[in-house]
Amino acid sequence: MKEIQDMIAYAKEVMGEKRHYCVVDFGSNVMSTTEARAVYAASDYINTFRIADAFLVKSLALRIVANFFIKVTQPRVKTRLFTDETAAIQWLLLQKD
Repeated sequence: MKEIQDMIAYAKEVMGEKRHYCVVDFGSNVMSTTEARAVYAASDYINTFRIADAFLVKSLALRIVANFFIKVTQPRVKTRLFTDETAAIQWLLLQKD
């Protein structure tokens, strides 16, 4: 949960209070708790300033966790799963609001 809170704080520090898009690269971290997913989904900052999230995953385990998050939590921010960074960025560019 601390990693999610740190990630949100970092995004707020870097992006400030302006709307933005994000590629969320999970690296090789397959640890995810219900609480951490809830913190991310309910984040006032994410829900106010994030236009769309492209989740970048490299492994099958991460793909399963990320798909679970998207389908079960149903984030209010447009969210899609990718295994290729170029494809993720191309999708984000199409999400102009």
